[in-house]
Amino acid sequence: MMDLSHWDLVDEFSMREAACLAGGIEPLVYAELPVERRAKADLIYRQISVGYATAESAVSFSLIFGNRFDSGETLGSVFSGFSFPLPSTQLVREVEGCLRMGRAFNSTILDDAPSFSRQSLGDWFNLKGFHPIYKFAQTSMEDGREEQSVIQSPSREHVSDKLAKLNQAAAKFWANADRDDRGTHPDNAKVTAWLVDQGFSPTLADKAATIIRPEWAPTGRKPED
Repeated sequence: MMDLSHWDLVDEFSMREAACLAGGIEPLVYAELPVERRAKADLIYRQISVGYATAESAVSFSLIFGNRFDSGETLGSVFSGFSFPLPSTQLVREVEGCLRMGRAFNSTILDDAPSFSRQSLGDWFNLKGFHPIYKFAQTSMEDGREEQSVIQSPSREHVSDKLAKLNQAAAKFWANADRDDRGTHPDNAKVTAWLVDQGFSPTLADKAATIIRPEWAPTGRKPED
């Protein structure tokens, strides 16, 4: 097995680094490997992308109505209604600030270069039931009890039907999309039409389709073949 222990010195990981390490691949040589060696890391990468997009949706969904955060909320509660979100360190820091100050979310912190903490990655892989070859972190224990994680097992009792449908749409249209192949990216109109069929108003469906569109997916007309 490849020695990846030097990565123990790193506290935050890019999406590509996390995917490679989870698959037992040295991130620094990923580009030099044959396609069949990169396949596992590529699949993990796509799933991390979905978790990342889901975490952003958890925050952005409330912004449809221009809601501010309640200073009495907890970080875990922001993500608990969504299936397996993986918040970036940038997103966590911004949301923590919003919760402390009871202010609105600043979407400008969302960029194309997210990083993820050891603990968030460890928790996320654990909830997904996947055993990464490189161990990022284990859920910490304190006084014999599991410490509450940013990522929590999804609870459905407090989740509205529309919120559940929004998650379904994110998985249905984006789970298998390749960020480097625009031909795999669904048009917003197609997503909007599906959401309308699920009971969304046309206006809300249009906004929701934009929210679940990953940050890395460009907008506008696809290039002609």
